[in-house]
Amino acid sequence: MKRIILFMLLLSSVCIAFGQKTGRLTGIVMAKGKSGIIGATVLLKPGNMGVISDEEGRFRISNITVGSYTVEISFIGFKKYSTQIDISANIANELNVNLEEESITLGDMTVTAQKRSESQKEVPIALTNITSNFLETNVIETMGSMSQFVPGVIVQEQTVIFPGFVIRGLTSDNTSLNVDNRVSVFQDGISISKQVGAFTELFDIDRVEVLKGPQGTLFGRSAQIGAIQMITNRAKNKTSANISIGAGNFNQYRANGYVNLPIIENKLFARVAGIYNKRDGYIENLSGGNLMGKNTLATRASLKYLPGKNSSLDFIFNYENDKMPGVDFKSGTFAPKGGDLSPFTFVDMEAGDKLLDTRDVLGFTLQYKQYFNDNFSITAITGYRSVIATSIFDSDGTIARALAFDADVDYTQLSQELRFNYNGKRFSGFAGANYFKENGNISYELSMDERSFFAMLSPKLAAYKIPFIPMVVNGEPNLNLPFTKNPLTGKEFKTLHTENMNEDGADNNAFDIFADGTFKILPKLKLTAGGRLIFENQKSFNRVDPAASPGTLGFILKSGTNNVFAPTKGRLEVGKTFSDWVGRTVLQYDINKEFSAYSSWSKGRRPNVVEVSASDTVFLSAEVVFNYELGFKSLLMNNRLQFNVSAFMYDYRHFQTTSNNLGSGGLYLVSDAGEATGKGIEAEFQMAATKGLTIFVNYAYLDATFDDSDSDGIEQKLAGNTFRLTPKHSGSAGFTYQFDLGNAGFVGLSLSASYKSEHFFDDDNSPELFQDGYALINSAIQYSSKNGKYGLRLNMNNLANEKYLIDAGNTGQAFGIPTFVPGAPRFYGAQLFYNL
Repeated sequence: MKRIILFMLLLSSVCIAFGQKTGRLTGIVMAKGKSGIIGATVLLKPGNMGVISDEEGRFRISNITVGSYTVEISFIGFKKYSTQIDISANIANELNVNLEEESITLGDMTVTAQKRSESQKEVPIALTNITSNFLETNVIETMGSMSQFVPGVIVQEQTVIFPGFVIRGLTSDNTSLNVDNRVSVFQDGISISKQVGAFTELFDIDRVEVLKGPQGTLFGRSAQIGAIQMITNRAKNKTSANISIGAGNFNQYRANGYVNLPIIENKLFARVAGIYNKRDGYIENLSGGNLMGKNTLATRASLKYLPGKNSSLDFIFNYENDKMPGVDFKSGTFAPKGGDLSPFTFVDMEAGDKLLDTRDVLGFTLQYKQYFNDNFSITAITGYRSVIATSIFDSDGTIARALAFDADVDYTQLSQELRFNYNGKRFSGFAGANYFKENGNISYELSMDERSFFAMLSPKLAAYKIPFIPMVVNGEPNLNLPFTKNPLTGKEFKTLHTENMNEDGADNNAFDIFADGTFKILPKLKLTAGGRLIFENQKSFNRVDPAASPGTLGFILKSGTNNVFAPTKGRLEVGKTFSDWVGRTVLQYDINKEFSAYSSWSKGRRPNVVEVSASDTVFLSAEVVFNYELGFKSLLMNNRLQFNVSAFMYDYRHFQTTSNNLGSGGLYLVSDAGEATGKGIEAEFQMAATKGLTIFVNYAYLDATFDDSDSDGIEQKLAGNTFRLTPKHSGSAGFTYQFDLGNAGFVGLSLSASYKSEHFFDDDNSPELFQDGYALINSAIQYSSKNGKYGLRLNMNNLANEKYLIDAGNTGQAFGIPTFVPGAPRFYGAQLFYNL
């Protein structure tokens, strides 16, 4: 009898459950007069059913019991919205909301670093979020100038083809395609990390997220010490447009803008954006032209298609064309005619106005997202990117023709990612797989007058009783050597010798499996853990053909019939497979709604290197870093004040460094420098002090050196040396104040300063390759009409015209004649803008 009663009760409860009527609520959260808001909280009461709005500002709540509810929608920087709504059975109830901005707030603090929309305070990572408003207010035009405002980060922009990225003292600037970056650079979900294509023009940007510390779980195989994620503006369901035109000193002309249109309302939208930015070089070359200029044309077109309320498809096309004047590698040994050795004065480089850097970058991105219910979704991202580039540069930095290079780059990559996402009350995370393929080649042509080349090498020939011969005398090539023939061979010097490294490239494939998630152990305690399994097939190739007419100096550097590049026996190709893993574990404690703290451990990895040349084939171990970090985050005073601080320590194993390879048939060799250690502190402070005043202060301290001995107790070559491009102290501070002119509009004033302490430009810590501490001051003034439709911006960067170096040493250093690259002088300009 008891069993019958129990069965009837169970059957009744099932019938009641199935008979209960439910509905669903969907909608879009928007900023008033703007686009959808990412990361807004939508809460249904009673029941406290809640979701977060997605990348388009859309939200969906399913299985809601029929009845009356209060809907509360909130987002940082906006007033809370509340309304009553009746949920009907089997109907998709819809609610579209325009949130009103708070009068005093820091603004948008939402990031997607962990592949989901979250408040920056909720992300247990040392992270800096650069918003589009900050970029515009401070007239930040390049990735290099942006990095001044991120503690512990340097983006070195001496050339768009071979830039350098530095996070926490670790530099990524190796020109070889068989060496991976230490810093991942992402654009709209696609890795663009390879050095030749990583530097990109900043225009029509939504935000830039900079993550410090190993981020391989989140951003793949190149994120050994950090990641830079650029999120561009997508096509939206609204009609809007902007145009900005401007001019500046050094004959700068700049124009940029966008047009956004709904093609089919609520279904298909399009956006086209572009920029043209040209400025003459700021260093005069007596042999013709100016160096260190800019000439960039870039465009981006995007389409967004909404097949249904639970899915979206984005197509993004990117194209950038750079035609830059050449780089000023000024000699620190031989002065130009009538000049001096200062890196900041005119030069005389033999190739004249033929010195240049050109690059064409083409990219396609396809993103598809499908929501299956309130918690579960799937994301697929397909990416393609190609880079064709040429760099003609003078590595000796003089009027003599000793090291004239022409480098040509041809690089392509293809990637596919499939990711499953879950976002629940106690657990949020993702898992998936990624395939990445790249193929690229750099070919080099080196030309020289052997008389100049012999003079350059003369200090290294004392053992042959060859006296020192100046390569340049009174600003002219020294071609009147004390002998008419090579005294070591008896052969006549060639007035023009050309040799080629025909192929220097890589063909790599990688397949990754990854997972990462955050579990709420207790109401205030969260555990985040994740990992990535990496399977790589790396292939390097190298081919150096003998010069058509053999050189006469090859025996000096053991280069055979060539003078520098030792010929190979045809095309050398070597491949090898590798597997490894990276991961992270984080404990995060929410002290209260305003404060949180975290403790993390993470492992980062720079892939193995397969290096092949005429003399040898080398397999380098993967460079591995273990990072230990404590962090504290806060968001106070009703979202008016943010303060973040992190302290970290990391241990490096198999540190990969680039060293001189002269005498072994080449220029450079990537080698294992052993072990290294770093420790530091980073802090960020932002405050909306009043309705018109915003203040920020950033600071980073870093002590990063090579260990005294390796794991076997053997003393290391670079023991005690600091990492290159690693100032111990760096930081920035500034403010923006907006004056309300009533109906006449607004005037905003921005003033900022950044500082870097002294640092070396090489791991050997050569005293001549050194930069003293320096500060850069930037200012901007903006007028805008009351409705924000039109206005004028005036800006001045490096207001004090501070002289500083962005690089030193370079190829010339390998031959004993280091060269120096000057930073930008005072730039100023004006821009008119109009918003539709």
